[in-house]
Formats: sequence, C-alpha cells, structure tokens
Amino acid sequence: MDVLNDRYELRERLGTGGMAVVWRALDLRLHRTVAVKALSRVLAADPSFLARFEREARHAAALNHPNIVTIFDYGVQEDAAYLVMELVEGESLAKRLRSVQRLDLADTLAVVSGILSGLSEAHRQGIIHRDIKPSNILLGPSGVVKVADFGIARASGDGTQLTDTGVLLGTVGYLSPEQCAGSSATERSDLYSVGCLAFECLIGRPPFTGETPASVMYQHEHAQPKRVSDLLPDVPAAIDAVVARSLEKDPVRRYASATEMRGALLGDPPRSRPPTEVSEVATQTLVRTAALGPQVASKAEAK
Repeated sequence: MDVLNDRYELRERLGTGGMAVVWRALDLRLHRTVAVKALSRVLAADPSFLARFEREARHAAALNHPNIVTIFDYGVQEDAAYLVMELVEGESLAKRLRSVQRLDLADTLAVVSGILSGLSEAHRQGIIHRDIKPSNILLGPSGVVKVADFGIARASGDGTQLTDTGVLLGTVGYLSPEQCAGSSATERSDLYSVGCLAFECLIGRPPFTGETPASVMYQHEHAQPKRVSDLLPDVPAAIDAVVARSLEKDPVRRYASATEMRGALLGDPPRSRPPTEVSEVATQTLVRTAALGPQVASKAEAK
C-alpha cells in the first residue's frame, strides 16, 4: 500500500482522468479520511509545471468557501506531484448527467447557483478557474455543490494542453471564445463556461458539439448557440435570458461578475439564504414570475 511522504496512505482508487488519479486516503497524522489527487508523471516531470503547480496550489489552498473543495496540503515525492483535499462523498456532475442526461429546473438552479457562489469568492481573491466543466463539479449527498481543481486548472494553463503541432487536447466543450482564440482568461471566461454547463444541465448536451476539438472551438468563436427555449419551450424566460447572456461571444456583453449572474438566475434572493441551496419556494416564485413576464412581475412586486 502506497504512502505519500510518510503521511497519506492511499487506500482506494476513486477515479482516473487525463491529468491525475484520485484516491481515498487516510491522513496518518490527523487520522482523517481525505482525497489525494496524484498528478500524471508527464506533468510532474515538467519543471515549469511543478513551479506553477506549487504557486497555484498555495493560492487555491487559501480559498475557504462552502462551495469550493478545500485543499489541505500539496507536495512532490520523487516524480509524483499531489494535492490533498477534503473528501466529498457523492458524485461529480459529469457522472450525474451520464446517468440522468439532464436535470430538472430546480436541480439546475441549485447546481449553477452553487458554482457561481464559489466562483464569486474565488474571483474576489483574484483567482480564475479557467476549466469549469461537469467533471470539476462535485455533488455531495446533502445537496452541497462544490467546485474542484482551481489549482490544477491554473497550473496546467487554461485547463488544456497544446502539442507542439498546435493540436488542442482536453475538454473544449466549455471553453470561452477568448480562450479558444488564445487570449487570456478572465472572470467572464468562467461565466461563459458556467453558461455552457447550465445549457447542458437543462438540455442534455453542451451548446456546441463536434467530431473534433477544432470544430468545437470554431463554433465557440463564430457560431451562435441555440436558445434554451428553442429546445425546451417551457423554460422560464428569465432562465433562458441568463443562459443566453452568459454565452455572448463578447465578454463585455456577459455578466460583470458571478455575483451578478447568480442574482439574475435566482431573481436576486435574500442574502440570508444559504449559498449551497435553492429552496422550493424560491424556485416556484422564480418560475411563476418569469412566466408572467417582466411587466406583470414588476406590478406584483410593487404590491
């Protein structure tokens, strides 16, 4: 049985991806169960990556928010770099979508609002995720939504890797147009990715698909996505508008912040509401007022 740095006993493999293997592990010093993400040896063999990894892991470890996976530790042992994180019992949004294909409106609101709540805190501290996608969203058994992989997304460079021939490898279904064009990601790039994810939750697929990464990137840059209402006619107008605005090609036309987008999504709910949940009453109210239309809704609020 492997033990990293004489402290983290790897007990059960939880998942494998292109960049890392995730283990259930026991912290022998604190006697608690944690998740250990051991990064691929190809990445660990790159000195420039290791330097970025250490820097970004340190930044990500400073994030403390109920909608962000907490990073406890990081390190390098021989040719292996790893992160030690809180263990979120449950499943990823990617796994949930594979089993149910799409979420209902209430579940979509809960998931997307939780993501935006976490991003609000990260952006406030100057940290951009750059790789928001279903596999980086964890759903806990109590309904909590947690964003994972802040440090890895930043250290690896926009969540993607380029070969020396310029061919893009990795997930492109959620990349913003500016990232596809090779420009730097901003907070609004993350919001575009959230829009892609919200679209998939409601429709069952991302807004753009294709046979090659290049074809999907081209669509992100140049093609207009369908409106959610074109494919799901009974979606509330307010939700349709939020997704459409988040998918604007020009970052300036998107929401200015995750906080603003979350407020638009939930109809600017009271600040006292827990950020990880959307109550049934709030969902029903939002659906009802969106269906009435802005003028009728305004009159109702005035009363």
